[in-house]
Amino acid sequence: MERVEREDGKTPPALRDRPELADHLVYIWNAFQIVSTDRPSGMGLAPIPFSAIDRFARRYAIACVDEFERLRRLIGEMDRALLDDLAAEQERDRAARKGRR
Repeated sequence: MERVEREDGKTPPALRDRPELADHLVYIWNAFQIVSTDRPSGMGLAPIPFSAIDRFARRYAIACVDEFERLRRLIGEMDRALLDDLAAEQERDRAARKGRR
């Protein structure tokens, strides 16, 4: 989106209206982006598997159970929000297509 902004001189709404992320949550956001690439492939976007979060934690030496559970819980909540948003978007698209028939 930043490239689009540079190319046409207009800030896309998603970039302009994006929420500010607190410094202490940047690590969680980055972890979410990394483990998101480990989703199973199939007919649609599947939830991030526990094993992906566990491998991330092992790779980055998160040995404390409480730290791991916090990471797992936050990534899980972010993942559910993403999947819910995508499902709602797909439902709106289906309804729009049905209305055009």
